[in-house]
Amino acid sequence: FYFPHKETEKLPCLLVRSPAGRTNPYALMFLPLLNEGYCIAIQETRSVKDTEGKTLPYSSDGWGKEQDGYDTIQYLAKSSYTNGKIGTIGASAMGITQLLTAPTNPSGLQAQHISFATSDLFNHALYEGGELCKDQVEKWLGLYASHPDVYGIVCSQSSYNPFWDTYNMLPQASNCRTPAIHV
Repeated sequence: FYFPHKETEKLPCLLVRSPAGRTNPYALMFLPLLNEGYCIAIQETRSVKDTEGKTLPYSSDGWGKEQDGYDTIQYLAKSSYTNGKIGTIGASAMGITQLLTAPTNPSGLQAQHISFATSDLFNHALYEGGELCKDQVEKWLGLYASHPDVYGIVCSQSSYNPFWDTYNMLPQASNCRTPAIHV
């Protein structure tokens, strides 16, 4: 948690969920918003905590069995640190975590600011046009899940199937109830 320098009442909170860690410069770039009257929470997603690199990024961020984004927002909304109003913010990987959280509709979520994020990992990031984007996949997994088994999983799912449904927000879009700005 980051708070403005002066003592204030409970504030609205901006949540940044980062697959690249809490100290990632792209997560920390939102700290100037402290001066605008927000407290800021930066959370590492599960794949960051997996030092062996075996956790597939985003697997616990959506509407499946594990809903880390939902749980975090619910926690922050009830926390003594906030006024119960939570917004999410972030670009690229941090935007994808927001897109996957949106259909879960946590009660404290009031707004989202999503930049440069794909809502369908299979068709718009990993297998564009049905072909593996090898360089992109290797770089992405090198950052977020470096174990060769994870690369093998992604490559073994070379056609759209139920595995990819958990990484495709488009069919879930009608379930989203939170206003969002998409850049």
